[in-house]
Amino acid sequence: MTTGEAAPAFREVAIDVSALARNVERAVAALPSDAPRIIDLGADAFGCGAQRVAPIAATHGCTHALVPRVTEVLALVAANASLTVVCADPLGDAAATELADAGVLIAHRSLAGAQNALSEGANPLAVVLDSGRGTPGITRGELSVLRSAASDAGSELLVVDPALVLGAAVFGLDAGDAPSLPLNEAEPVMTLWAPVVGLKSVGADEGVSYGYRYRTSDSTTLALVSLGYADGLDRAAGNTLDARVGNMTRTIAGRVAMDAFVLDVGADASVTVGDRVVVWGDARTGAPDIADAARRLGTHSAELATRLTARPRRSAVGEPS
Repeated sequence: MTTGEAAPAFREVAIDVSALARNVERAVAALPSDAPRIIDLGADAFGCGAQRVAPIAATHGCTHALVPRVTEVLALVAANASLTVVCADPLGDAAATELADAGVLIAHRSLAGAQNALSEGANPLAVVLDSGRGTPGITRGELSVLRSAASDAGSELLVVDPALVLGAAVFGLDAGDAPSLPLNEAEPVMTLWAPVVGLKSVGADEGVSYGYRYRTSDSTTLALVSLGYADGLDRAAGNTLDARVGNMTRTIAGRVAMDAFVLDVGADASVTVGDRVVVWGDARTGAPDIADAARRLGTHSAELATRLTARPRRSAVGEPS
């Protein structure tokens, strides 16, 4: 392999904040007029970075952020997020006290829990509706009881309806049949890319990566790309997913390694060390589509985005309107 000092020493998840802002604005406009404006910022905002997303969401009409994990909740609060943070995790007393002291709303999933919170003076009282998918939640009948009780107590009632929460779609993703607010023709937000860090000229029948699951068919050039399964790229991507370098799209050659994968770019390709290799991004620009990648791997795009680790650097491109 040849190497060069020009190669960037990072992998990157680039977030198009302009596209994100437009998606949020359109989703908020599609909500019923009496629905709360809640955005799901779980899994670090679907891998996009909750602390970056929160002010954009607030600027474009959201008032609350739904965050399921206590550690993520406290990190968002510590960052002075411009949204009221709601946590719907089942909690122990210690965690509940810590969250309440931090100004976090605890959304209750049982009638008894909600009634107990109301008796202790909760205002507002937050509850999560039953989504019908086996997870705990307040039924429509129980909600009627709570509306009356909250009115009598002079407490505001915040109802988290999973079907009306801004979720994967505003990040340009699909979460399968998980309940969230749909958004037709959502703009892509995330681009995953890494640089070429090495090139090697080889002959025909050269084995590539572990187990030699790929062999070259002719003399060619192999490009080593600094993105691997430790960055969250599925090992099953080998011989399955495409990546784009320059004006060419190639299927990942052989198994994905911990820190890198290989592309067979051909003997005459004008690829150099440091060139940007896009694994998924905006299909309108010729980049591989994350939805297509998810189909090839038998999953949905939200899984691919949220499994990315902290190793790839997150960056913002564009300016929110």
